[in-house]
Amino acid sequence: MKITLYLTLLAICLNGCDFSFFRKDLNIPDSVAIKKTEKYIQIRNTRIFIVPPKGYTTDKTGQKLYLGKNAEILVLEKPNRGFQQAYEDHIKLPVSKMQGNPFQSEVQYAKRFRIGADSAALVLITDTKTKISRIDLVIGSEFKSMFITSSFPTNQSSILKEILASIQTAYMDHSITIDYESIATFSFDVSGERFAYSHRENEIAFYTYTNTVNSYVSSIAIIPSMYPLTIQDLNTEMPSLIQKLMDKKTIQQIPNYEQVEINGYKGIHLSYYGKYPTGDAQVYHLFLSSKETAVTYLCFIDPTDKALFETAKSLAKNIRLK
Repeated sequence: MKITLYLTLLAICLNGCDFSFFRKDLNIPDSVAIKKTEKYIQIRNTRIFIVPPKGYTTDKTGQKLYLGKNAEILVLEKPNRGFQQAYEDHIKLPVSKMQGNPFQSEVQYAKRFRIGADSAALVLITDTKTKISRIDLVIGSEFKSMFITSSFPTNQSSILKEILASIQTAYMDHSITIDYESIATFSFDVSGERFAYSHRENEIAFYTYTNTVNSYVSSIAIIPSMYPLTIQDLNTEMPSLIQKLMDKKTIQQIPNYEQVEINGYKGIHLSYYGKYPTGDAQVYHLFLSSKETAVTYLCFIDPTDKALFETAKSLAKNIRLK
């Protein structure tokens, strides 16, 4: 009975006009005013400004904010996605796919509201196995938007308050122009292939292919590093990456990884079957580095299409680092 009631309420929240759903009240008003002060910082290579949480630190990309060791906020600009599309991609679709397993990932709160002149949608999700919660927030107008995602230990209510206070200050300065192509540290040619360029989020480039039979959207993301990484650095980071995948229950067994060389660039790659809130995927994970920079080549492929997975892996040969 409880499961049925939960699913019914969640379905109403997803299909209703205001997307309101409350198991845990976060007391977010219908409209949040933006007051620009000297406390704001600009997220690197974006038009986004935000008041960071107290005592925050940042990684070298300037796009991820840390609150201690176990909590973080990632801010991404979506220059070619309006609010409605970003809302469908990052809020409505992921939440709808949780309905069949309500007691592993529970929606605690969901609401559409306004921040400044922009539309906004926020969802709080708790993973009952890992005891990690996340807040996803989309803010935007008709043609542009931003996506903010954060994670933190479920039992740390003080961090929840810090994150909420921070992300509700975010706004985009539309007077700023950023040439993402000019600052890209890589090139990637997919001409004549099944994948096609989709869009950029900050400096991350996305390429997609949609299966017309089951509507599964397979994707490739190329994520640049803001600083060089040696093969020794990559070897050092791999156990930590794999442990995080295990902790989040994304993978069920530890995959093997090995060194590889592509176009003279040294790297490390691994393949695994991953489980995500949006669905299962065959994943190919490649790190490539040069003396000046490094990129992550990340493929999420339809698990029913083995040939497409091999195609995605082989396309790594088309990467050129600048």
